[in-house]
Amino acid sequence: MVLQVETTYKTKNSNTYSTVAEFVAEHGPCGVGNLDHVMEVGTAALVGNDSMKVTVKYNTEAEYNTHAAIDSGGGANCESASVVKTEL
Repeated sequence: MVLQVETTYKTKNSNTYSTVAEFVAEHGPCGVGNLDHVMEVGTAALVGNDSMKVTVKYNTEAEYNTHAAIDSGGGANCESASVVKTEL
């Protein structure tokens, strides 16, 4: 089973962004390219002007849980606003 996880990260400050690159410059890539845990480089899309949705795939839910336990992806000024898991 492949597990696809879509996580929306929202800034905790009042900054706004017009591109994914701006969001990533301030908050980091939020796990999109962490190939130690994810199957392949994921995708990132800006949501509104204060959030970014990251989509990644894991071989198993256990791999997702391991990744989530060591890295929330949020950083100091960013938090996970929603997580949607889908088995593929």
